Amino acid sequence: MLRRITALLGACATLVCVSVGTTAPAPLPIDAFIAEPEFRNPKLSPNGASIALIYRQDFKEVVMLLDTATMQPRLGPTLSNLRVLNFWWKGDDTLLLLLEELNGQSYFRAFNLTTQTTSELRQLNRRATSIVNPLVGDPTHILVASATSTGNDLRRYDLVRDKAEVIEKNPGWVLHWFTNRAGEAIAGLGQVEDEWFMLVRDKPTADWKRIALGRGSQPSFRPWAVAADQRRLLGYDYATSDTARVVARDPITGAEDVIFHSPEVDPSYNLVWGDDETRVRAIAYETDKPRFHYLAESDAQLAAAIDRSLPQTVNNIISTSADESRLLIEATSDVVPELYFLLDRKSGRMQSLGGARSGLALNRLARSRFFTFQARDGQKLSGRIILPEASAGKPGLIVSAGYDFTQRAQAFYQPFMQLWASRGFAVLEVNHRGVEGFGQAFAKAGEMKVATTMADDLADAVHHAIAEGWVDARRVAIVGQGNGGVLALHTLVRHQELFGAWINLATPMDNGALDVDDLAFGLHDTSAGRLRANDYFRLKRYQRELDPSLQLGKVRVPSFHYFTRNMNERSGAKVEKTMKQAGAECVILVTPKPPEKVDQTMADFDRRTHEETRRVYSAMLDFLQRTLPVRAAP
Repeated sequence: MLRRITALLGACATLVCVSVGTTAPAPLPIDAFIAEPEFRNPKLSPNGASIALIYRQDFKEVVMLLDTATMQPRLGPTLSNLRVLNFWWKGDDTLLLLLEELNGQSYFRAFNLTTQTTSELRQLNRRATSIVNPLVGDPTHILVASATSTGNDLRRYDLVRDKAEVIEKNPGWVLHWFTNRAGEAIAGLGQVEDEWFMLVRDKPTADWKRIALGRGSQPSFRPWAVAADQRRLLGYDYATSDTARVVARDPITGAEDVIFHSPEVDPSYNLVWGDDETRVRAIAYETDKPRFHYLAESDAQLAAAIDRSLPQTVNNIISTSADESRLLIEATSDVVPELYFLLDRKSGRMQSLGGARSGLALNRLARSRFFTFQARDGQKLSGRIILPEASAGKPGLIVSAGYDFTQRAQAFYQPFMQLWASRGFAVLEVNHRGVEGFGQAFAKAGEMKVATTMADDLADAVHHAIAEGWVDARRVAIVGQGNGGVLALHTLVRHQELFGAWINLATPMDNGALDVDDLAFGLHDTSAGRLRANDYFRLKRYQRELDPSLQLGKVRVPSFHYFTRNMNERSGAKVEKTMKQAGAECVILVTPKPPEKVDQTMADFDRRTHEETRRVYSAMLDFLQRTLPVRAAP
């Protein structure tokens, strides 16, 4: 296994090589696209001497350690039948592991690298629901949230003594505590019924004061980190503009400084260089590609230097040594999944750790193209299209309605879309109305428009791709999963002339496909998932109108359906009966019944999941080749 690791981590040059020849190679196997990364989540030790990562082979996970001087690997703790959800360095010789069992239960363990011993951490597992602050720089303590019947207590946990003490007792309905680098509580965010509030105080010994933050699905100010001055809070201001502003707010006076605001797009997330979320480095947002607004000029200059060295990818610093002399960089793009580099700032040397998906030949992946177009009512919209590298004439098109009404087009590597592109299809995603990330007015414009405006936006994007000459208008399919499957069906029925095939992945074909909350777009008045009465009944009526079973009889094109076993009786049989009555070709796959004697190990569960995914996509590709045949590339 160690030889395998060494070869894998040195494989970057092989991954990015370009094949030369006149004959088009055979497409990559399905397994290359559906396989999990072979290693993930690399993190530098505080002294920068080691890198810990999760390595996966034969559907089993192990913690691996790399010496940064020699890049020689060694095994960490042995994990029997467990999955690693996350881990944290505590000093240079201890790893705090968050593990998951096959039954979904999760718990913490500590592993000492020097003694090769594991600690069970009973008090932590008994009381902690989540880590609030890993206290980077403190080798023995972390801050955790412990659930009560009305919110969360804040506790300081000692890993050596296996003891937790309450440092902030929940005064009622606190959802999240915000702490500074030293572990002191700065504020608390909470909600009582439909009222948001924030707890603040002017000094650590004072009583907490409650400040109202309004009603809605989000508070008027949503904090997510303590600012660099360790006093103010960084967060989203939802009250003063359509797109969210990132502001630094004084919790006592309420005074705000705008950190970042774009009139066109919402910020996506805050970028930190490791586990210390009290040191926010940049605000991420996306236009034609992912972009970052750095809070410090020195960080911006460092990021620009890295980008000059790696110009073809989006580059993030994901981990640093304590003195930030060594940095771990993750480089990604639509055609580059998870390449990793180690940068030594003192020597100026950047060393490749390789790619996490050795089964992919990156030069054979298809680049995506961001585009804008005008909808039929004049609204300017955008989308992203992946065009296959080799095809005879114009490729057929697969329109992805996604898995959620609010999902936006992504600029990163997407395995299933690349799988379709490898088989000669273009793949299209649309930022239709209702999608998040373009402001609340744009999101709200999709409410109660799933079967009308939202469907028209997808159709208009297809017309644009055809008009631009990118795709073959006679070979267009639409695919959706979950809520996206409901949108795909309504788009298909509303625009039958556009589509030659429909693919449904695990979308219930009855009124149970949607929850009412799925239809509440924008900053809707909600309380813990419950809508106000007038909104609830209005959206409940609309939910019934969207019932997929009411549309099935209108489908006139071949369709492919995949259902899990518990969905078959209520959805698969209904689809099959309705499609036969309508005279439309229909292929239905159902998750097979598991064997009577199942070896209940995590590896066997993951192996069966992988094999089932391969079976489904193999049958789907056969269906597409039969209904919308791809001509052979020259």
